[in-house]
Amino acid sequence: MTPTICIECGGLKICQAKRMCNTCYKKVGVPRIICSECGQEKAHAAKGLCGNCYQRIAAKRLMICETCKLEKQHYAKGLCESCARKIYSKRSYNPARARKQRRALRERMHDVVLMWQQRYREANRDKLRVASRVYGAQEYVRVSHRRWNLEHAVQVRASKRKWARNHSESIRVNVERRRSRLAGLPATLTAEQWLAIQVAYRHRCAYCGKRSRHLTQDHVISVTRGGWYVCDNIVPACQPCNSSKGNRPPKIIPAVRLML
Repeated sequence: MTPTICIECGGLKICQAKRMCNTCYKKVGVPRIICSECGQEKAHAAKGLCGNCYQRIAAKRLMICETCKLEKQHYAKGLCESCARKIYSKRSYNPARARKQRRALRERMHDVVLMWQQRYREANRDKLRVASRVYGAQEYVRVSHRRWNLEHAVQVRASKRKWARNHSESIRVNVERRRSRLAGLPATLTAEQWLAIQVAYRHRCAYCGKRSRHLTQDHVISVTRGGWYVCDNIVPACQPCNSSKGNRPPKIIPAVRLML
């Protein structure tokens, strides 16, 4: 909109109505009356009342509800609020349409909900871990899990075998970490760090340099001699080299030592 000169204040402003700016129009353009309720000179709203009085009176307006036949405050179409909500909620509710809408909403928000859940788990990891332990320690939960596992034994075994095939590295890391903890030694190596160690050695044995599909984790300083299960004490080794080394110190210290 092009600014014009207000005929009331003389300023160059955007015209609201009757060649006046918004401020002047509210002061001059809106007719002012003596309110029949409060007796003060104010801007006219409706039925000879100012805005405040009209809203107060309209809010207190009572009528006979067409449904319950009681004198209550008017809500819509000759009905009180409770009757109107009952009637129009029944008319508008369609179970089949509601199920379809909920299904469409779940499909549309699936990725967003997963992202929110992942953010919450990352921000409250310790809190969720404690809550899970408290919940799992309850007797009725343990009994329920045990009963379900017995009733679905075949399904449970198949699921465990599938997980073991897809997470062989994680199983190996967990076994070694438990072994170190039982010996009272620090165990901080993770499956991701073990994969990074193999990449650093180009998937070759740290002692003979041969490439092998089945590289084992070898402690440079063995567990029996106090070697920690940490990334700078673990190297990949083929099975023959790992077996021949035993718990003795290696003849050749591997040149590459990953410090994560």
